[in-house]
Amino acid sequence: MEDKYKRIACSVYDRYEGISSLNQRIDIVFLGSTDEQLVRKDILIEDLFTKSKVEYMKLEDQTVIRLDKIISVHEVP
Repeated sequence: MEDKYKRIACSVYDRYEGISSLNQRIDIVFLGSTDEQLVRKDILIEDLFTKSKVEYMKLEDQTVIRLDKIISVHEVP
């Protein structure tokens, strides 16, 4: 069964861009390739990019996350 990409809201993408441009560290919860819940703490967004009409986030530890698999993002104070 194909896991079709679900576009995220522009305001959410803009928030991720803002966090990235300010080098703000985040805690992020997302679904992995087998839909297991994964967490990365106190990490930077290295890049946001689109490939084959699917949007992704790359973290500083080289983890690549499909944006529609993100459950939550919280900025680290």
